[in-house]
Amino acid sequence: MNDKRCFILALVVGVCAVACGGEADESQQLRIYLPRDKTIASEVIELGQITVILGDDSIVPLANEIRLGQFSVPGQEIIIDRKTILSRLASSGIKASSVVFNGAEIIRVRRDEDIIAADRFVETARDYLREQLSDEQIKTLKLIRPVKDYPLDDESESVTLTALMSSRRGNRMKHVTVRVIRDGIELGRRELVFSVQYPCHRLVAKQSLPTGTQITPGNTIMEKYMSNTPAEVSVSLAYGMIAKRDISGGTTITKTMTKYKEVPVLIRKRQKVVLKLDTGGLYVSATGEAAEDGRIGDIIRVQRGSRQTKDLKIVLGEVMPDGTVRPVL
Repeated sequence: MNDKRCFILALVVGVCAVACGGEADESQQLRIYLPRDKTIASEVIELGQITVILGDDSIVPLANEIRLGQFSVPGQEIIIDRKTILSRLASSGIKASSVVFNGAEIIRVRRDEDIIAADRFVETARDYLREQLSDEQIKTLKLIRPVKDYPLDDESESVTLTALMSSRRGNRMKHVTVRVIRDGIELGRRELVFSVQYPCHRLVAKQSLPTGTQITPGNTIMEKYMSNTPAEVSVSLAYGMIAKRDISGGTTITKTMTKYKEVPVLIRKRQKVVLKLDTGGLYVSATGEAAEDGRIGDIIRVQRGSRQTKDLKIVLGEVMPDGTVRPVL
């Protein structure tokens, strides 16, 4: 199935879906598909020339003939958005509530070219790539190799450019295929390769940081830089960690240079400890012997009684900052 048939099929399905939902009277509804780019032969731009319209037979001809603008200078590009289309439809008595859009938010319309300029391929590919990577914070998209103009056999033919991600993929490069379509048939294509630059941050030591020094905003500088890959984690997470080795001033601090600060052992194995439970309304305390080492926040085993008297019990408790152990209920 060619592209044009796919577009029409999608529009028909959409019309049926909206009609079933009861959002608008079926006889008054228009379904309009907007391509990203359109090249036309005439000087005056009409809605039917640059979009695909489905709907009631009594309304579609009227919508097709609605004028959206006119070219005034050679090489001019006219950008038409959905709001403009809705405004022109309203002036012809077609309500916005009866119109459903598919496709692009805006259409770039050009007139009578005997070639498709290289910058059109670049523009189409860049717009597509930004949409595909919308979840990522991209700073720049740099074209790696220049693109050639595309010659047309007939300067009056109307063509559309469509983009898709190329099957050739790389970790640091983005490959985009831009196809030249006329009447649903692909005339040719151009392959474009972009390098993607992401804004990132790095921590740099202000001065020499001996082993064991805690990483803080006071002894480091946060620098901005561009990278071919997105930042994995926030570098600010290094604050509070300590240097695993000596770090010279001016060095970029990486995760291999730091470690979490070790909390000292507060309770040693076989140490006598106090089990204390204070809920505000209930206070209970008892003594026991630690069965293992413990730091603040650790859950350790505490022995009460002995095997000799056959009353040995094991209690699990959390090591508290004051050196007591709070039983885990």
